[in-house]
Amino acid sequence: MNKIEKMLFDESVKVANLLANGRFKELQEGGYFERISKDDILTEVHEYGGVISTGDSETYEKGFYYYRGPLIYDTELDLMIDGSPSDLTLMCEIELDEGQEHIVRTIIDDLHVL
Repeated sequence: MNKIEKMLFDESVKVANLLANGRFKELQEGGYFERISKDDILTEVHEYGGVISTGDSETYEKGFYYYRGPLIYDTELDLMIDGSPSDLTLMCEIELDEGQEHIVRTIIDDLHVL
């Protein structure tokens, strides 16, 4: 994994872990809910069934994808549900600074079954 891939992966896992730990206030205050709300996420997880859980990096890496834009990347990370990999996917938009050294902002774009 190169430096940018690692940065995108780590940020996606961070968001997944915040969701798994129910830290919605932190996500709200961090501006992650610009396109999707806490209620949208809770509804999607309820309809899917189970509970979002945390996972190890190796498992997450198998379900991580990203698409490159000029400075904005779209990421997809398959979430862990009840301790097992699932097809419920967290989609984020991650914007980097001009030098692609730091994350400027992250938005949860969607959560759905792929």
